[in-house]
Amino acid sequence: YYRYGCFAPGKDVTAMEASLADGTLHPRTAKVDVAKRIVSIYHGQEAADESFAEFERVFVRKDIPDVIDDAVVDGTSLDIVTLLSVTSMVASKSEARRLIQQGGVSIDSVKITDATAIIDLATPVILRVGKLRFLRVHGR
Repeated sequence: YYRYGCFAPGKDVTAMEASLADGTLHPRTAKVDVAKRIVSIYHGQEAADESFAEFERVFVRKDIPDVIDDAVVDGTSLDIVTLLSVTSMVASKSEARRLIQQGGVSIDSVKITDATAIIDLATPVILRVGKLRFLRVHGR
């Protein structure tokens, strides 16, 4: 990717390969460098820096993204399994129960471990399923 995606000169590619081989360059650092270079080629350096900051915030520090989709559901409280189902965050209620048992569901950064938990939707909540899916849910 460094050679063909970033159009890096051969000497730079050789240097990166050597650094990875001898352990002076961590693979994650190399991946981040390649990703930032590719984004900057197509979208500019500012976009690359913003994307990296967002990645660090969401995946390293486990924070929530800047942009989250919104969903409105009927009622001011729902059980967590139904909430996951009606917001289409899961394909089935059995998948919802499995994700809850595995610790893959949280509300406002609090892990939900009880499949019978009732979620208060009088105020908006941030629903997180797995590492990548976020949804702001409002009740009506």
